[in-house]
Amino acid sequence: SHILPINGESPKKEESCQENNNVLGVCEACTKPWDVLRGKRRCPTCGVPSLICRDCAEADRTGKRKLSRDVRCDLCVKEGIQSKTEIKEKEQRELLAYQSKHANVSLSPNAGTDVMMDGSKQEWQQDRPVVAVKNPEGITRLFIKNLHSDTDEARLVELLDQKVTHIQWLTDRQTGQFYGTAFCEMASKDDAAHAVANLHKQTV
Repeated sequence: SHILPINGESPKKEESCQENNNVLGVCEACTKPWDVLRGKRRCPTCGVPSLICRDCAEADRTGKRKLSRDVRCDLCVKEGIQSKTEIKEKEQRELLAYQSKHANVSLSPNAGTDVMMDGSKQEWQQDRPVVAVKNPEGITRLFIKNLHSDTDEARLVELLDQKVTHIQWLTDRQTGQFYGTAFCEMASKDDAAHAVANLHKQTV
């Protein structure tokens, strides 16, 4: 599977990241506000491109302060993931748990995209106004299924129309092919609630 960080509005200059209080992320090494991807370093556990500020990247390049394997992406740190094996095991557990819990949900090939937020399927209501769904548990991670096979990062972000921090595309373990499901980590619980509403035009 692939996990990709999504920036909000990319600043015109790197320096603006340090001055902008509304930046999406922080440097994974020193935690100062930063949202510009630079260099080729990736999270040693999940492989997502690392958010490393200019100063820390330069210190690593010159050997003054090397970036260790403990410097991981915010999602891996948050979830306590320390190895690629743990990621694969976690993905498999989540997928099996979802399939087991919702085995009675059947979708036709032409059905609308489904999204899971609080363990229940949000019903598709095409002609209703977009209003944020209820999210009392503060869920920020969405499980989205039945996506078209050629859905890409840009299209999914457009559909959600809210701030996304990570996209995790789920692929078949045998073939490696994408089969229309993904996890999306939203920037906040409100972003998650509005994203569900945008996908399904769900009313409160």
